[in-house]
Amino acid sequence: MTFILAVAVDLTADLDPAQGGPARLRAVRALEAAGADFVTLGEGPGAADSTLGALDVLAKIAPITANIGLVPTVTVARREPVLVSTATATLDYASRGRSGWQAAVDGGDPAGEWERAEALIDVVRELWDAWEDRAVRDEVAERYIDRDRLRYENFLPAEGARGAGAMPRPPQGNPPVVIGVSDTASLDTAARTADVVVLADGAGLTTTDVRSRIVAHGRGALPVRILLSVPYPYPGGDALIARVHTELRDGPLDGLHLRPLSLAGDARGIAHDLIPRLRAEGILGAAGLGSLRRRLGLGAALRPSA
Repeated sequence: MTFILAVAVDLTADLDPAQGGPARLRAVRALEAAGADFVTLGEGPGAADSTLGALDVLAKIAPITANIGLVPTVTVARREPVLVSTATATLDYASRGRSGWQAAVDGGDPAGEWERAEALIDVVRELWDAWEDRAVRDEVAERYIDRDRLRYENFLPAEGARGAGAMPRPPQGNPPVVIGVSDTASLDTAARTADVVVLADGAGLTTTDVRSRIVAHGRGALPVRILLSVPYPYPGGDALIARVHTELRDGPLDGLHLRPLSLAGDARGIAHDLIPRLRAEGILGAAGLGSLRRRLGLGAALRPSA
């Protein structure tokens, strides 16, 4: 399994808001050139932008990047499933199959919110799959949309809402779903639904705990990836390299998610210092190409009927 490297590109406290956009773009380009697999972007003024959400910001970056994966945070309690499915599919088209999305909750009632998030994730996936191949532009039948190739999903059963989604299936079929884990409530939802689990360092859980919960939920045979999320620079300098070696030897670690303390300076440090060192240590391989699912080793997303 190829080691995965992801980096958060949230705005950091050292940046003036007017400098945030250009600094983020420079960071993403430097990380892409160095071979990072994907970037994540949080939601809200403190992370993304004063006026644009994470999806919007990364949609602007998508056409001017070529290889790096783009994973915005979507706070699911604020949105309807059909809107989430449409927005994430749009980003996948804009990035030519390089997008994912990180589901998040507001807090308050963690167990209840994560239960609702899990239900929404399931519906979003159903809506992605609702358009069959050749549902659009069927030249043989001279139709723009073939209604017989649309599957209508009950995406809000309690309200009686039913539909087939607003656009065709994304290029990846199912863009990877990422879930950050910081407690047992988020762990349960991640173990049941996530393609990528990002475990916060200091959460009181280990990568072995995460893998055990994935297996307990009957998903042990699936390629669910586990990343450890740590700040960068990491306390102790070389301690990060040593820790990765230990985690790879003793636990089911698939990669790192780095959180720069200074977006402008630390993203350059990751690109020009840490990534070359990870390669020199034999941890990180050559930069991957293709869709984000392919880079993560998730395989093709088959339709439920396949």
